[in-house]
Amino acid sequence: MKNKTMFGINIAGLALGLGSCLIIGLFVIDELSYDQFHENSDRIARVYLNAKIGDELIKEAGVMAPVAKALLNDLPEVVDATRIIKTSNRTVVTYGNNTIRKGKMAFVDPNFFEIFSLPLIKGDIKTALSKPNSLILTQEQAKAYFGTKDPLNKIVDIKDIGVHGPDGYIDNSGPYTVTGIISEIPANSHFHFDLLASMQSNKDAINQSWLSGSYHTYLLLGEGTDMALLEAKLSTITEKYMSSQMESGLGMTFREFLDKGNHVGLYLQPLTKIHLYSESTGEFEEGGDINTVYMFAAIASFMLLIACINFMNLSTAGASKRAKEIGIRSGLVVFQFALSTCLIIGTLVVSQQMHYIQNKDIGYDREELIVIRDAGLLGDKLNAFKTELQKDSRILSITTSAFVPAGPTDNNGATLYSHLDKSQKLRTKVYNIDEAYIPTLGMELLAGRNFSKDFGTEENNIIINETAVQSFGLNKNPVGQTLEESTNLKGGRRTLTIIGVVKDFHSRSLHEPILPLMMKYNPYYGLIARVKTANMSGVIANMENQWKALGTGEAFDYAFLDALYNETYIKEQNMNSVLKIFAILTIFVACLGLFGLVTFTTEQRVKEIGVRKVLGSSISQIVTLLSKDFLKLVLLSFVIAFPIGYYFMDRWLRDFSYRTDIRWWIFVLTAVITILIAVITISLKSIKAALQNPVKSLKTE
Repeated sequence: MKNKTMFGINIAGLALGLGSCLIIGLFVIDELSYDQFHENSDRIARVYLNAKIGDELIKEAGVMAPVAKALLNDLPEVVDATRIIKTSNRTVVTYGNNTIRKGKMAFVDPNFFEIFSLPLIKGDIKTALSKPNSLILTQEQAKAYFGTKDPLNKIVDIKDIGVHGPDGYIDNSGPYTVTGIISEIPANSHFHFDLLASMQSNKDAINQSWLSGSYHTYLLLGEGTDMALLEAKLSTITEKYMSSQMESGLGMTFREFLDKGNHVGLYLQPLTKIHLYSESTGEFEEGGDINTVYMFAAIASFMLLIACINFMNLSTAGASKRAKEIGIRSGLVVFQFALSTCLIIGTLVVSQQMHYIQNKDIGYDREELIVIRDAGLLGDKLNAFKTELQKDSRILSITTSAFVPAGPTDNNGATLYSHLDKSQKLRTKVYNIDEAYIPTLGMELLAGRNFSKDFGTEENNIIINETAVQSFGLNKNPVGQTLEESTNLKGGRRTLTIIGVVKDFHSRSLHEPILPLMMKYNPYYGLIARVKTANMSGVIANMENQWKALGTGEAFDYAFLDALYNETYIKEQNMNSVLKIFAILTIFVACLGLFGLVTFTTEQRVKEIGVRKVLGSSISQIVTLLSKDFLKLVLLSFVIAFPIGYYFMDRWLRDFSYRTDIRWWIFVLTAVITILIAVITISLKSIKAALQNPVKSLKTE
């Protein structure tokens, strides 16, 4: 009670350190706990595909349908294997007069529950998925369909339950019988599904293609299996099963494929590493990032350390009355402000990258675009809906396409061959669009023409992007040249004519490079409308009214393309927010310690200050006297913090294919902010000491 100020500083600093550490600790523990709840989590591995074809690097979470059976048969270390394949997002479930479109659905092998620890609440785990058209629901999903009724053996009708196979989209619609109920899948799982259907219902599950597939395949390994040694065996299995199909489908042997500098192989990833370590495309959900976990864990540790050192150092200083020695020494102030400086640098770099993301030319105009992703739910009434919308003068243009350059979208690909070199092939993304797509999205044609009904059928005409032009070496005059598209895995091809070149645009996040792309005239399912109005809510209300007037009973849903774009970077936005918060907290705790040490210093030098004032020292001279030793340490912290901050933020930026630079002004601004904060903190006490009556100071015992 005699030292209320110091007591308050000590308690506040320690409380902030402990509180911050606990909050971050909960986040870190949760991130590290993913998929640990499965009984055999340490023995489960997922197979993924890693390949290099030409200049393209491929790392996919899904592999070919027959991989699971082949590995189970050929590798004695594999005790069991199971597959998951996600269905389309358009699935509709009907029970009686109740039609529901909610939840995510997947096909799983009958042994799914023998590998993953997701116990059934109702039904027999051994037989629930043993027959075709068997269906397991979560409790919440079952309640949505059947209310309080017993869901077992109820039959629901499922439409648009499709998957993408080697030869195109495969629809597995039909009646499904509910054979089991599970609880909601735990939040700390790398996949979440509400409906699980037997893989035996999926017509594509038995295809034997080793050149295409998107089945997430999991292996249960024997006790004590060395995963690295097992993974080394996969290369021979890949060649064994892929070579004959590659020769017939691609026109070259497996060895010829490798001799051209290509590579393809299967690899293993521990189940518990998927959430934080996966860099594969085709994940069920967006995962976390181990580097972010490390960063936050370090912040938590340092905040707690700073708080504890503050507490011990100030307590020791108060007891020994050696505040001056302790206040300017063991690197405490240097350490505190070095950490604070690093966090400020991190905050500025992340903010700069977010500004870069928001302002970069991404190849299309994302503002004032409304996406009606599921317009295809209207069925044969889609064109009527589109016609009514075109009557609204506030809608400048509207295009039919299920391909959106941000957010949920259809995702098609193709293999193209050069007409100049039949062995030169390239995997490309495919956008199916109409003639209004390019102008509606504000894209730029660099050469040739757009699709047009004036030219009759456009079936074999394509528009490609700049990257595809460069990849095929067509820089001189691509318009009018031809490419060959693979139509099946047996060597079938068809000729496509290039009619235009579109300027490169970002169809994925800036983390990824722009890939070769071709556009085909094949509009379907979705609508994208460009709107010019101050009354956006009025346009949306009209859209909804026109939708409901068609009487389909389907719910109207829409999204703004700029919002979908921003959601792509939600992880970076959250990181930016968290960095700002903890940068402020860390600086505050460091300043508490600095303020406390300055307080002790002024108390111990109170007579010296009085004598100096009597001898004519000004207030500024006294403040400088008390401040200079501390400011030297703050400046020394920059020598440590600047290279460390640069190193870690440069590594973070490397995760973006398109990024800003770490500019010199970031360090200048960081130094100014830190010095200003330190000066204010020191001045709060030193100015008060300098203003004190020297007579009173000299009388103090």
